[in-house]
Amino acid sequence: MSARGASPTRARSTWKYAAQITAGRFNAAEYVTNLMVRWTDGELTLYTGVSSGTFGQEHQLKARNESWEHATLLAAGEFSGNCRCDLMVRWSDGELDTYTGTTPRPSAPRRVSTTATTCGRTTPS
Repeated sequence: MSARGASPTRARSTWKYAAQITAGRFNAAEYVTNLMVRWTDGELTLYTGVSSGTFGQEHQLKARNESWEHATLLAAGEFSGNCRCDLMVRWSDGELDTYTGTTPRPSAPRRVSTTATTCGRTTPS
């Protein structure tokens, strides 16, 4: 249930199906915010180039599926130590997965480690 062509004014029709939303710089562009949306049907969509009055360009990362319906929390941040925005997902069974370097071409998830890394500096978590 993506918001294809949706504008902020259509909130009552499309955006009520957005189950999770997080903001970050997923497309590696400086000073530009992107939105990651998990829809109620399990679709995962990335909106790049979000600005005042527009949701920029839409990228479907995952088509509608049952697995992503179980994502209970999306968090954006630099979790992998590569100085790029990553996506952390908490699933309904409590498992955590990190999608490193998330862009319109998503990477495979990796298990979250017990060591936190910040742009080359490693610290115990």
